[in-house]
Amino acid sequence: CDLAGSSDGQALITEISRLTGAAVAASDDTTGTGAAGGDWDLEYRTGEINHGAPISLALQDSFASVLGTFTVTNTNDAGDGSLRDAILDANAAAGTDTIDFNIIGDGPHIIALSSALPTITDTVLIDATTEPDFLVNDSMPIVVVDGNGLSASGLHFSDSADSSTVTGLVIRDFGNSAIETDANADDILIVGNYLGSFDTNGAPLAGEEVNGPIISVGGRNVIGGDSEPERNVIGGGLDGILVSGPAASGTLIHGNYIGVDATGDRVVPITFNGIHVTDNAANVVIGGTSAFSGNVIAGMDSDGIRIDGENVDGTQIIGNSIGISADGTSNLGTGGDSIIVFNGGDNTAILDNVLAGSALVGIEIDGASDGTTLQGNIVGTDSTQSFNWGSGENGILL
Repeated sequence: CDLAGSSDGQALITEISRLTGAAVAASDDTTGTGAAGGDWDLEYRTGEINHGAPISLALQDSFASVLGTFTVTNTNDAGDGSLRDAILDANAAAGTDTIDFNIIGDGPHIIALSSALPTITDTVLIDATTEPDFLVNDSMPIVVVDGNGLSASGLHFSDSADSSTVTGLVIRDFGNSAIETDANADDILIVGNYLGSFDTNGAPLAGEEVNGPIISVGGRNVIGGDSEPERNVIGGGLDGILVSGPAASGTLIHGNYIGVDATGDRVVPITFNGIHVTDNAANVVIGGTSAFSGNVIAGMDSDGIRIDGENVDGTQIIGNSIGISADGTSNLGTGGDSIIVFNGGDNTAILDNVLAGSALVGIEIDGASDGTTLQGNIVGTDSTQSFNWGSGENGILL
């Protein structure tokens, strides 16, 4: 993995550092064991780094290969230089690999698929921010994976693909999900993508797109982050994010735009729920306390956040904006409740959210749910409490 080994790579690292305000380090040569010609040094740095190598000394000693890099150089469905070929190569190579992008010609680069991509079965970093046109496109995704209505998921991570990352892609028009993770496919990081029905400017597509739940989470994953470049923009499917099954417990969803475009101000409709947590997925965190960690959720026909099930316990819903545009000036609404805890989920914390424009209830707690904490929420108006954007039925229903 030698991202800093070229001037384009160094420019990308510098831009990431500028956008995030963080010091960034990367390798400029082969990364991995010295026996295979690599090392664990991150030679190129934009500032002072207070951490050592990215993996422990014990793991360095036991790691017997180098980190492979497979480059996507065209938009072909298959063959040398294709995304499909890169996934097959990464699956076949031992250890953690990188799929980067250097596609010939000007973007957008649309990879139109005629069949499903291979399931990802090993740890891989899929990084489309390495595409040179990414910076030309104002650091917005410029590589599109288009399913053309396939009954499949765009990227599918198996339970042996733990700790993989996908960033910088537009993924659209898949009948199953844009991204799907199996049960026990843990620590998958999904950041900085446009998922659902978007072009490379993050605007909604004019045509009809086929999307199931846009992200379907079966393992313990992280979706989004605490900075603008880590934000996923999600819209135009059945559910925005579906978190399902006990293996998905502990999933973190923060800093995303769900049901709106990349500006956060225009609805990209979702048929059912913005975020749906169900089937014994416990201790899921939605939002957070930092400036960028709250999700903006609006424009769905049903509920903004739906917590559904007797053992869906310990959910934390913190600092989100539901039914309101990202700039806080427009009531975009939801077709059902802003937040509903349904069918007996216990010990839910609903803290410091701003909720407006729900057709039904702002916050609804089903009678079988115990131990819920409601604190610091603003219901029926904007964060400055300047507008009357009340719910269609109740502000809070217990």
